[in-house]
Amino acid sequence: MFVKPKKHYQYSAEQLESDISVNERFQMKLDFLALSSTNRASVQHLRDLYEAHSEEILDTFYSHLLSYDKFREIIEKHSNVDRLKRTFDGYFKSLFEAKLDLQYIFARRKIAYAHTKIGVLPDWMISAYYSIDCRKI
Repeated sequence: MFVKPKKHYQYSAEQLESDISVNERFQMKLDFLALSSTNRASVQHLRDLYEAHSEEILDTFYSHLLSYDKFREIIEKHSNVDRLKRTFDGYFKSLFEAKLDLQYIFARRKIAYAHTKIGVLPDWMISAYYSIDCRKI
């Protein structure tokens, strides 16, 4: 009786604040972050910093994760640290290399769903990024 109609999103915006073309649902997020190809290119030094220190960053990050029983259990049940380090390394490098388009967003959503499925919710993912930022980058 009081069914809310499902909204259908447009997959390319007519007017862009950002030069990255995504659907209207994600455009506001890009605009909020002021994320564009230009300012994305300006942070390439972060990739260089990461590559120069990736082993230390990954060792420190996963050592920190393993110090929490909840994360150690999740890692041991679903994967292993070496595999996660390789996966995270590829993921982090792709943040600077991949084309920012709808496919990029869906790839990131797939990662988010995988984490959610095993009990690692978005608030922990945000905390993980903060943890990495505070330690090195």
